[in-house]
Amino acid sequence: MIEETDILHRFSNMRIGRSGEKRAPHKPLLVLWAIGRCVDGQRRLATYQLVHQELTLLLDRFGPHGRPKNTHHPFWRLQSDGVWEVDNANLIRTTKSKDAYVSDLRQYEISGGLTKPVYAILQNNRTLALQIAEILVAKHFPPVVQEEVLEATIAQMNGIHYSEATDHDEWTWTRRRWRDPSFRRRVLLAYRNTCAVCEFSAQFLDQPLAIDAAHIKWHEYKGPPIVENGLALCSLHHRLFDKGAFTVIPELKVKVSPDVRGVGVDSALGQYDNRTLRALPRRGFPLPSPQFLHWHGREVFKSPKILDPI
Repeated sequence: MIEETDILHRFSNMRIGRSGEKRAPHKPLLVLWAIGRCVDGQRRLATYQLVHQELTLLLDRFGPHGRPKNTHHPFWRLQSDGVWEVDNANLIRTTKSKDAYVSDLRQYEISGGLTKPVYAILQNNRTLALQIAEILVAKHFPPVVQEEVLEATIAQMNGIHYSEATDHDEWTWTRRRWRDPSFRRRVLLAYRNTCAVCEFSAQFLDQPLAIDAAHIKWHEYKGPPIVENGLALCSLHHRLFDKGAFTVIPELKVKVSPDVRGVGVDSALGQYDNRTLRALPRRGFPLPSPQFLHWHGREVFKSPKILDPI
């Protein structure tokens, strides 16, 4: 019989098919969506067609822009991680790379979902479900985006907090081991506690107010904690940067996605489009690295088509 600790291990060690430095959030997003269905009491198995529709929406919001979604890859490959099953798998032809033919998944109306033991345990232990969800978002998304990913996939988890519901310390330990506490200090020192985009610089009780050290190449994708991989950004522009609403090109100019619309957009972001960063590192500190800026433009920015080829 499968144990809760084994389930946690399986989800934490899912194999993610990354190609080089490219983001691949397909499996984590599908698993989060499935966990959300579980705790909401929905059916364990879902047709590939439904998975395709829902996962496509999630990838549009939280995945790299402009790439084929290939939703059949996580739907089929998750079987090898011991948390997912596909019904009537014997009917499906596979390619040389052992992926399923999409035409077969549609023709035979194949369904997939969490295995019966995993589904049963998570349905009865919402705390474990949340712990797994938080571990997954922390591994694959920066802190600014994590809450939105959880809200989009596991709406029924509102009001449950892992720290209040369990005595295990693995989650706390996992988060602490990932981040270099000196990164923020060094980046803010380099930028004089000033937002690189809008020059917002305020203090409260002699401490910087609403100024963050943003990773250009995400920490979750092995972006190093060094000044040339950092930007000092106010809380608003940090969130917009991590969401892909804008990027910074190697010439240190801001590029805003044309998909950003609404009241206040021009004053908050649009006015900086195609303009050089207003605050740069002081003498003796490195400028943002083109290598990391290229990564952000390719992997996070929602309109890479408007950039020069990178």
